[in-house]
Amino acid sequence: MTIANPFERSKKHFNAKELKGFTKINLKPGETKRVTLKLDCRAFSFYDVKKKDCSAEPGDFTILVGGSPDNIQLRNKFTLTR
Repeated sequence: MTIANPFERSKKHFNAKELKGFTKINLKPGETKRVTLKLDCRAFSFYDVKKKDCSAEPGDFTILVGGSPDNIQLRNKFTLTR
């Protein structure tokens, strides 16, 4: 699972896309499986040098799910609020 934060104001803290979770599964052709990946607040945090602690900025994010960065199968946009 990759998190994308394309907004300029947050680029000082985030890369455009960051891997935040993954699990490896094996599927047979035609088989499906439900996978749950949980993200806590650290997935949206950065180390703030001034505060000497982790912080999270509110903003718009996109979760990207797929077998590889070139094979994104699911996208979901959401807004992180305080």
